[in-house]
Amino acid sequence: MNLAANNTQEDLAIFLQETDEMLQLLDEDIVRLEREAGNTELLNEIFRAAHTIKGSSAMFGHHRMSKLAHSMESVLDGLRKETLEVTPQLIDALLKCLDILKILKEELLTSQESEVDIATGISLLASIAGTEVNSEKSGDKSQEQGKLVLDEDSKSRLKKALSDGLCAYNINVDIDKNCSWAAVRCFQAISGLSMLGELICSTPTQNEIEEGKVGFALNLVFASKCEEVKIKNNLVTIPEISTVNISHYSIEEEKVNAIESQSSGYAKTGPKTAKMAQTVRVDVSRLDSLMEQMGELVVNRNRINQLSKMLELRYKGDDVIDDLGKTSVQVGKIVNTLQQDIMKIRMLPIEIVFNGFPRMVRDLARKANKNIDFIIEGQETEVDRSVIEHIKDPLVHLLRNAVDHGIETVEKRRAAGKSETAVIKLMAYHEQNHIVITVEDDGKGLDPDAIKKAAIRKGIISVDAAERLTDAEAIDFMFAPGISTAEKATEVSGRGVGLDVVRTNIEALNGSVTTDSEIGKGTKFTLMLPLTLAILPSLLISIKSMLYAIPLVNIVETTKLRSEDIQTIRGKRATMLRGNVVPVIYLAEAFGLVKCCSADNGSNFLVVVRAGEIQAGLVVDSLIEQQEIVVKSIGNSFSGTRGITGASILGDGQVALIIDIATVLQSIIAENRHNRIDRAFVCQS
Repeated sequence: MNLAANNTQEDLAIFLQETDEMLQLLDEDIVRLEREAGNTELLNEIFRAAHTIKGSSAMFGHHRMSKLAHSMESVLDGLRKETLEVTPQLIDALLKCLDILKILKEELLTSQESEVDIATGISLLASIAGTEVNSEKSGDKSQEQGKLVLDEDSKSRLKKALSDGLCAYNINVDIDKNCSWAAVRCFQAISGLSMLGELICSTPTQNEIEEGKVGFALNLVFASKCEEVKIKNNLVTIPEISTVNISHYSIEEEKVNAIESQSSGYAKTGPKTAKMAQTVRVDVSRLDSLMEQMGELVVNRNRINQLSKMLELRYKGDDVIDDLGKTSVQVGKIVNTLQQDIMKIRMLPIEIVFNGFPRMVRDLARKANKNIDFIIEGQETEVDRSVIEHIKDPLVHLLRNAVDHGIETVEKRRAAGKSETAVIKLMAYHEQNHIVITVEDDGKGLDPDAIKKAAIRKGIISVDAAERLTDAEAIDFMFAPGISTAEKATEVSGRGVGLDVVRTNIEALNGSVTTDSEIGKGTKFTLMLPLTLAILPSLLISIKSMLYAIPLVNIVETTKLRSEDIQTIRGKRATMLRGNVVPVIYLAEAFGLVKCCSADNGSNFLVVVRAGEIQAGLVVDSLIEQQEIVVKSIGNSFSGTRGITGASILGDGQVALIIDIATVLQSIIAENRHNRIDRAFVCQS
């Protein structure tokens, strides 16, 4: 690889970061373009991204990358000029070249040239365009001896910008004379401005900037709806920019009044001042460390509160103790505010995960020869980064299954009286202290009978037991390892691995998965997850002198338990709660602390919990208090204990084990499969 000799590690980091952003944008927008062929703004955004990659890679000396990006840019320019039309084949070609660009970018990380051949991508684009897309255009320059001169094309674009209500500006940028990377600063200036409006022309030109033929001054004619202060703030944040001068620009003398009128009109309706965005890039490891220290602070806040209450009981009426109590309350408020702020810092929009799915669904649909309209809603929903890291794989499995297994072929949909274009909908939203993600399709739905047969073939259930299963219980078998109703395995699905991975990963996050399906209508998977995995609001309880924590998100209610409230239904304990039969689980038995339990009148409590559609009552010895606990990994100490998902160290140094409610409640389903119980035993709200 023959890269520019004066590149530094800092230059490489900047280039990779900007290129990653542009590649991600292209990945999302090219797929959108297929559905929104008439969206001029979207097309211009794609064109600018390709142009940015071309220019930055050329300056960096990665000429193969620049050459391929230029070919993409030429085809995109054909779309802008309406000499080409958006077709599935054209989108395929652009996406193929995008994949090659990603490989070329990785060369900078490995310092080794890959075997990928850019000629394949260029030829593909050329065949689509019906011309040699790689040829360089020559034409009138926009500059003459350092002075801006508008050619006819620039004049035409400026006139259109003015008619669209944009203001025209003349911008003069001076770069520090000691700057050793003036071309990069010029490129950063043009790239930053492209997000605020339209560049009409520049001196030096963009081609000259890409070739490194620059001085220490940059002059531009720029059209935008933004005020001067916002444009200037965008430029002055660039390193080694010494001065920025902005004035109104008129293409003709008679246009001056019109431009000033537009400018003053905007000033009246727009904000008087434009506030520059204040952002700082922070390494992820620092955020993790900050969250860890925040967790320790929460532990000690709880301990201080506990000690303050103990002292108040021991020295009631003491003025110093009263002051300590008041100070403890104030410290608690400050810690709560700090905790909320740190949580917000760690929150990220879930679109970080969602943005990669349109391309994946499109590729799978094309390969399966299916027409699919993929809809995403709620991508702005925020969730802690610790959760985001774990939800991509489950969603990938659900979407791949929906495309390959859930959605019928065009012929089958037509025969069933359905639209030939299927719909898959991915949605996210907040619900109390957790995030809900749904994956829904209008495909053929899940067939309970087919699932039963698959479970029998795998030896998971007997024929007699299968016959006694309800449809909902049969569908739940789809999450069992190795279960698949596909007639044959493909490279996408059919091996019975996907849904097992989904449930395992989601339950590892203290979440749950539920399924709603109807034959011929479609299937909906609902994933419910905590907003964060670091700090967990919980109810502390005790069982046989041991402390446990139950996540509040799973708790429906708590009540006093009397021995006469417990009844036995076909050998299984249950109780009546508001007219519903609720199964009862003695946690002391479930965790092997005792062999057999019975409810002592007046000495037990019932904690009613829910995971998905399953609800049950947990019998505990006592309820201690609600508390925000810091989740710690339990390592290998309790790796063999089902129903324990983590631990927490409390303020007084005691350890509380965190109960995995979803796993505990799965025991009810397992018992029902082998020993049929009244359906009311598994309660739904």
